[in-house]
Order: sequence, then C-alpha cells, then structure tokens
Amino acid sequence: MCDMENFSMIQKQNTRFYIEKALFECLETVCWNDLIVSMVCTQAQISRRTFYRHYKNLHDFIRQWFFALEQDYLRQNDVLDHYGPARISRDLFTFFAPYQNELVLLTKAGYDLQPVFLGAASRSIPGRAPVSANLEDSPLAWFSAGGFYVLWMDWI
Repeated sequence: MCDMENFSMIQKQNTRFYIEKALFECLETVCWNDLIVSMVCTQAQISRRTFYRHYKNLHDFIRQWFFALEQDYLRQNDVLDHYGPARISRDLFTFFAPYQNELVLLTKAGYDLQPVFLGAASRSIPGRAPVSANLEDSPLAWFSAGGFYVLWMDWI
C-alpha cells in the first residue's frame, strides 16, 4: 500500500473515531430524534462536508458502526459445529460487553436497534451455521435470532 493510500485510510479511521465519540457524547444529553448532524460535527470538530463525505446521515453512521462490530464478531467467533444457543449466547454477550454503554445510550435516546440487530443476524446466521447444517436447524436459528434480540435488549 502506498503512503497516500495509507494516509487516507488512517484519516478515514480517525474521522470515524471522532464522529463515534462525538455522537455518543451528544446522546448523553440529546434524544435520537433531536440529534442532528451539525451537533455531532461541532462536537467532533469536523465539518459537515467531512461527515457527508463518509455517511449519508446519522442512521447510516450507526448502520456502518454496527456492521463493523458485526464483522469483528464474525472474525472472533468460529463457525459452529452444531447449533447451540448456550454457545451463541456466550459469544454474543461476551463480544458486546465492551459496547454496552454505547448500546444503552442509543436505546435510551430512542434509537431502534431491532432492524440493525436483526439485519446483522440475517447476514451472520448463515455464515456461522454448522458446516453440516440441515434444514431443520434453520427455522430454529431464525426463531432464536428474535429471542436473542429480546435477551440482548433486556441485557442493555
């Protein structure tokens, strides 16, 4: 990777970090529906143009933030050799523990995490399904995704 590409990647990571930090700081005092991009940009000390260069809106930022978490979760947790709710629960809650404060802020501020969580489940369940998965496990896995969401929201 050339120096310019490396610089650009680092700059994008830094921008994402500043926006993330600012967004969650804003959510400590402002509900989601009242939060606007300019508030986050002021807090992050970046221009709105910089924000919009990377994200369409605040929802897009949260979706991308959660998608990055989802990808980390999938990298850290092996494909299952069988469908085991206890193992999935342990993996899920262990992974998300460091992000609990952010998830609580989003929830208390009124952000609906259900579409984000279930979207992640719809992408990750097939990827984590047992290699020897049969069709009988599939409905249980999808049904469980909703159950895990309820448990997850209770945990938050």
